[in-house]
Amino acid sequence: MPPKKKTTAQPNQSVRNGFGILEALAASDGPLTTGEIGQRLGLHPSVTSRLLLTLCEMGYVHRLRRGLWTPHIGLAALSSMGMRHTPIMNCIPILEEMRRALGLTVAIGMAWRGEVVYLFQSSWAEAVPGLGAHGAAQGSSIAQLLLADPMPDHFLLSPRPPTFTLAVPLQFAGQTFGLAVTNTPNLGHIPPPTVATLQAYARRIEALQPEG
Repeated sequence: MPPKKKTTAQPNQSVRNGFGILEALAASDGPLTTGEIGQRLGLHPSVTSRLLLTLCEMGYVHRLRRGLWTPHIGLAALSSMGMRHTPIMNCIPILEEMRRALGLTVAIGMAWRGEVVYLFQSSWAEAVPGLGAHGAAQGSSIAQLLLADPMPDHFLLSPRPPTFTLAVPLQFAGQTFGLAVTNTPNLGHIPPPTVATLQAYARRIEALQPEG
């Protein structure tokens, strides 16, 4: 009997297009029309409509009116449940310790589609929700650090001295994140910590990742 031929699985284009729609809606500052979504993804109107109706039925997008769409609660729930089981979120006690010890705002984030997406942010006084907050790369030390080629061991951004934001990379579960501290104007003239201090916190966070 001749040996069976090996088959190579190919990416499913419909799944890819569906996630492309979710990403477009999630990143948009407001609702998008069917035409705008299709134009951004290069999809035929009938394909775009069919995918949107499917995602609407599943609870991931919401139709405000005919042909106008926005993300729905299902997308937020999926993201929240996914992050709850992400081991890197075990680092929050360390981030809280940093906030108290350094007297600075603290953030951890990643680069995604040329922007920075935050997993955690704090004010100088208390933790605040940061999951999903995002911003342009040019205003973020984390994004500029992670998008640099080659990546440096730190990035110091001083948009309006004495205001600064200092970021260092950390590796967790095969993903590179940025750990940053910021001195906002209301905090006064607190100097940035040494790069070695921030790197030491990054190593402690890296030590939290599961074995295997």
